[in-house]
Amino acid sequence: MDISPVIGDLAMGGFAGYSVGYFAKKFMKLVAFIIGGYIASLIYLSSRGIVTVNWSAIGTETDGIITWFSDVSLSVGLLGIGSIAGFALGWKSG
Repeated sequence: MDISPVIGDLAMGGFAGYSVGYFAKKFMKLVAFIIGGYIASLIYLSSRGIVTVNWSAIGTETDGIITWFSDVSLSVGLLGIGSIAGFALGWKSG
């Protein structure tokens, strides 16, 4: 019984998962920084009376985005043990 193809698949999945996890964390940090700056600017401008913000509409949109993201992540499915473990390691080291 030759297990070298299985080991190769796990290694490639692990490497791909690690790369995706590492860069996903870096990208999410950038996105969080931009969104945080945008919300902080809205709060500041709202406190000065320059703009009026409908916070309930923003909350509704945020709920829709979170629901969409969870639906997409569940529909993708599991791609393999190596890629999941690699993603976790990449996310942790990012």
